[in-house]
Amino acid sequence: RRSRLKKQAEWELVAKCAADLKQENESLKEELQQLQEECDKLILENASLKEKINK
Repeated sequence: RRSRLKKQAEWELVAKCAADLKQENESLKEELQQLQEECDKLILENASLKEKINK
């Protein structure tokens, strides 16, 4: 009985950790997407500025 309760507690902890990691992963994916968009914008701006300098 004690072993079963211990296993259940361990399972609940693992399930909570998995849920937390899933949520963190989603947040990181969103942050990555935003940073990629910002990077693309800056690349275009940089190319535009280089073109102005070379004229």
